[in-house]
Amino acid sequence: MNPLSPAIYAEYFTPQERVEVTIVASAMGMLNKCNDALRVPLESEFEALVT
Repeated sequence: MNPLSPAIYAEYFTPQERVEVTIVASAMGMLNKCNDALRVPLESEFEALVT
């Protein structure tokens, strides 16, 4: 079975949970793109994580 098969997702997530995961992941991606576009600096405690 394909690891990305819809049957696999159906075993672990309800339809509502799948929608919620999609929305949260999309929102995180959008916020990252906005912060990058606005050149928002990282907080000092997180700078070590990206180097």
